Amino acid sequence: MSMYMDFSTSYDYETGFVPAKSMSTNDFMRGLVALWEEPATYVRQFAQAVGSVSEGYFLSWFVEKCLPGEWVSLNNDLLFNEAGITAKQWRNIRSSLLQKGVLLNRRTVAPTESQFTLNDALFEELVRKHSESNDVLDMVAPPISINKLHLKTLADRGLSFVSVLYLSFLQSEAEYQDLSKRGDWSPWTHAAEKHVFHSTMLSRRQQERAIAELTSFGLIESCVDGMPAARRCRYSLKMIADLTSEYLNGCV
Repeated sequence: MSMYMDFSTSYDYETGFVPAKSMSTNDFMRGLVALWEEPATYVRQFAQAVGSVSEGYFLSWFVEKCLPGEWVSLNNDLLFNEAGITAKQWRNIRSSLLQKGVLLNRRTVAPTESQFTLNDALFEELVRKHSESNDVLDMVAPPISINKLHLKTLADRGLSFVSVLYLSFLQSEAEYQDLSKRGDWSPWTHAAEKHVFHSTMLSRRQQERAIAELTSFGLIESCVDGMPAARRCRYSLKMIADLTSEYLNGCV
């Protein structure tokens, strides 16, 4: 949910979700539902087990949706609506996980569906294997919450999941500020390369790519300072709110 909303003047919020003048009451309410949607969860240990942050995010979502041994029908619309995963991302994730044997697929005839389930034994083995052989900081890294509306908004703009994950990391690390004290930007957040890696599994190259992409959209600012030199970042509350508003006005 955007932290930049002000409900003080009916439909005309100062920032955040500003409904288009032509928007119907029904579409307006659908927009509000999107704002209040539960966040997604990214489990670093899952990404570590399969060697991919995007596949790790899918698995983090799928283990909550699919019971052990259950077959679930998946399609492009469902993946984007529930997880913010685009059709292109889903093709790549599906192909890789099927090849690794972690994801299993079957086709049904009546109705005609493509159904999926996890190879639970193999997935558990991979998670356990990596948890036993890696740094303790990787093992204890807590899950990261990903705002689904921000994810869909940025995916719609063509940003990579790597960038969304980096932004979500900054949001999770940022010092809490009372609503009355918030400005256009978040507080500066410690974002040293190793710290980001242990929290997200983003490599140095992925971090650099995410910083460049988010900066080009005006979503973050970063600097390197201190002794020893370390990176700090902050993200734009206003830009997130503006992009979210544009996305909601265009999709509802």
